[in-house]
Amino acid sequence: MSQTGTRSTALLAALLVFALSLHARAGHIADTYRVEIFPIIETFCFNCHDGEEKSGGVSFEGFADELSLRTNGEHWRKVREALSFGNMPPNSETQPSEEERKRLIRWITEQIETPDPNNPLFLDPGPTVLRQLSRDEYKRTVQDLLGLGWQDPASQAGIPEERPVEGFTNLAGSMTIDPGLLEKYFHAAEISLERLLNEGRERDRIFFVQPDEAKGITAHDAAAQVLEKFIADAYRRPVDEVEWTRLLPVFDAAFAKDNDFRIALTKAMKPILASPHFFYRIEQQREADQPGQTYRRVSDHELAVRLSYFLWSSMPDRELRECADRGELSDPEVLKAQVARLLTHDKARALTENFGSQWLKLRKLDRALPQQNIFPTYTGDLKRAMHDEVFTFFDHLRKENRSLRELINSDYTFVNELLAKHYGIPDVSGNQMQRVALRPEYHRGGLLGMAGLLTATSHTDRTKPTARGTWMLDVLFGTPPSPPPENAGSLEDKKQEAKEAAPETTTFRERLAQHARDEACAGCHKKMDPFGFALENYDAIGGWRETVGDKPVDNVGTLPSGQTFRGVDELRAVIRSREDVLIKNFIRQLLVYALGREAEFYDELVIARIAEGTEPGGYRFADIAAGIALSLPFQNQRVSSPNP
Repeated sequence: MSQTGTRSTALLAALLVFALSLHARAGHIADTYRVEIFPIIETFCFNCHDGEEKSGGVSFEGFADELSLRTNGEHWRKVREALSFGNMPPNSETQPSEEERKRLIRWITEQIETPDPNNPLFLDPGPTVLRQLSRDEYKRTVQDLLGLGWQDPASQAGIPEERPVEGFTNLAGSMTIDPGLLEKYFHAAEISLERLLNEGRERDRIFFVQPDEAKGITAHDAAAQVLEKFIADAYRRPVDEVEWTRLLPVFDAAFAKDNDFRIALTKAMKPILASPHFFYRIEQQREADQPGQTYRRVSDHELAVRLSYFLWSSMPDRELRECADRGELSDPEVLKAQVARLLTHDKARALTENFGSQWLKLRKLDRALPQQNIFPTYTGDLKRAMHDEVFTFFDHLRKENRSLRELINSDYTFVNELLAKHYGIPDVSGNQMQRVALRPEYHRGGLLGMAGLLTATSHTDRTKPTARGTWMLDVLFGTPPSPPPENAGSLEDKKQEAKEAAPETTTFRERLAQHARDEACAGCHKKMDPFGFALENYDAIGGWRETVGDKPVDNVGTLPSGQTFRGVDELRAVIRSREDVLIKNFIRQLLVYALGREAEFYDELVIARIAEGTEPGGYRFADIAAGIALSLPFQNQRVSSPNP
């Protein structure tokens, strides 16, 4: 046999071995499920979770192969959480043995939730989504393109804010466009260009070439140069000649009518600002260029756009564009340097405003209305200071590349005089937020001690342990409880029932416990309430208290596993023990925000690698952002028609 034939045979053999190993691995997962796992589920779970009975929206039907098992990772996460917390199966005579329970948890953890770097299923950048600029991104892009400063043409034109999907308003699934909205974009373009004509300084920057008969520069020639640069800036990529030359007749007609160079140019610019190429982030769809290829890298200009909208919610600046022009963003070191530069720029406050505030659900504070007769110190100024503490703290992590561990434990915070008085912190004066060192007697440090988040998760007249526990499960761990069933009732109902059954009355915690004993409510309350109880030293506006009425604060939380903790300090220790879950959830949320789509099972490999790579440095903010920018889904897109 020839040498070429020998190499071909060896290559085919290697490919066959690889394919067989993948098939064996996939078959192993499915076979293990069918032989070892399904019998346990059929025995203990099918009464409530088969195809007909879908209690809590959970069904165990339809799992036949590896793909169906892996693509339902959220389903299995809920199962693992329920088993770990001891919530499922519900109290009954028929319970799995401890060994069977551990076997289920171990199988879910090792086979479903642990990504396999050798499995091609995990080498997937995910679907290519068409990213429309959100209202905030549109505003910032127009401001940067035209130099309009603080002005907000998007709001002035009536462009509505998007509904959050997966907690964020910049995801592709949260955005739609219709003829009415398109008309608002045209109106926003008119407003923006009219404002441009009134800016001296910025007008000269945009209209950098003027007609000059002495130099032989005609109005047509000057307009051509301006439009060529402007459309490339607006579309955030190199443009073909046809894209800007077709706008010259619009300029020529307007100039012939009014003989005003700048006004005529704005008429030619309007279609640019109302073009899908401006308010969509359009990328070239690539096809496979070799057999078996499933994804390809995006261009440097597309990567620059992905990066700037990730960190700035706006268009790339000149330096980032020039890096893309030279093809330097393909160099990981150059890309990491650009991430560091963008993160420390003032424009990166957008990441705190659009990611941090939404992830932490800080906007709920806007809807908090503590009763004035119960909390007379709660004023609009105090509310703003509460908001600014959370915002400034998160923004500090971003600017200074701090460790994410400080989200839970920090020996500093940011307060002004009013908030310092609320916390009992002395020697702070003025309205500006300022960094202060914390002492143990202040009972602050990290998110859990911030009044803004505590107030946002309280009732108008009292604390709400369930809401505080829900916030922790959702925001910190990424494991939100299911919505309450329709027949769950309310705590006020239980208050009335308790009054009728025991006229001598019961405590708030006893009423909550009675409510949580309902079979429809028990599972979730066992997970939520203990975390909230540990924060009971904080009242409904985040003030510290040692007593409620004439009794000491009951701040003990007990998880279904039997683990008990008292107060915020021991709660922090519990969270630290699950640090890996907290960090991976933060990475997952930031990845979702960066990609503009929901996380899928194959993203877990990226998340695990970023967590592993940033652990030695203490999970620092910029390191995680750089990990996302360097990741497979951020730098690549699926090919449209891969070869067999």
